[in-house]
Amino acid sequence: MSRLGDVAPSIGLTAHRHDKVTVSVRTSREHCKFLKIGWSKRDGSLFVHLPYFKHHHGLLARPMLRAGVETQQVSLEPTGKTASHHVKFTYHPDGEVHFSQDRKILTLIRKRSTPIAGVSGHAFTLICHGLADFEPVTSKRMGASGLLLTFDLPGSPPEAVKIIGHLFVRAELRRAAPDLTPSSHGPVVPLRWPNGTIRRAFLLENPHVVSPKSILALTCEPLATFSSDSESTMVFYGGFDPANVALDLQEGTAMLALIYPAAGFKSLRTRVGSIDYTADPRSEKA
Repeated sequence: MSRLGDVAPSIGLTAHRHDKVTVSVRTSREHCKFLKIGWSKRDGSLFVHLPYFKHHHGLLARPMLRAGVETQQVSLEPTGKTASHHVKFTYHPDGEVHFSQDRKILTLIRKRSTPIAGVSGHAFTLICHGLADFEPVTSKRMGASGLLLTFDLPGSPPEAVKIIGHLFVRAELRRAAPDLTPSSHGPVVPLRWPNGTIRRAFLLENPHVVSPKSILALTCEPLATFSSDSESTMVFYGGFDPANVALDLQEGTAMLALIYPAAGFKSLRTRVGSIDYTADPRSEKA
């Protein structure tokens, strides 16, 4: 049996098993933190914490994508609510997903997705623009049960980075990583995308379960350009519909999404409302 914090083998794959995992990106100019992965000891839920951005005023939503349209711009305002705090994305084992923050916001932006054990593919994406506005890494020690994982991006610093989380059952992960070898079977593996691109992936799994059925694979890629009205931006989306709904060309599909900072926060809050749990001084200063 593996202990908390061990790297545990299973069916030829190994994954990091830590209660808290902080994910950072290092360029030639910055080394910053972007998200923290956590796991529920009680029910196995996956948490994606987003505490490291300097802006606290955002827009959270459950947008709909039109059916049969491959590329489209999506407005978060029609289904959105403002928040004056950083939030976390929670993915429960039964497929319930939502944005929340204890005693900070009301858990109203939520939906039903695929149960975790049934996911083999894209779970969430985080795009971070303006890397200097994210909290810098000042110490490699992240706490007794924590771990710091770093994606190194050599060359010219990118304008933005994209961190993607995929959930796989183990058999599906082996198909997504055909380049595995006896010396390259985790917890860092090469993942091959359908277009042939290979990305280095960190493998993580729930440390509170002896033999987890699912593995979280994290990849990172630089974005040379990013269109935004702000000098720095954080965009997150995840919690997608089950495949039979998402791929139905006759019906639209939904997800959860957020953007920080929310442009024109005061007037936006008046138009769409707020999910702040209590009045917060920061919301009056936006």
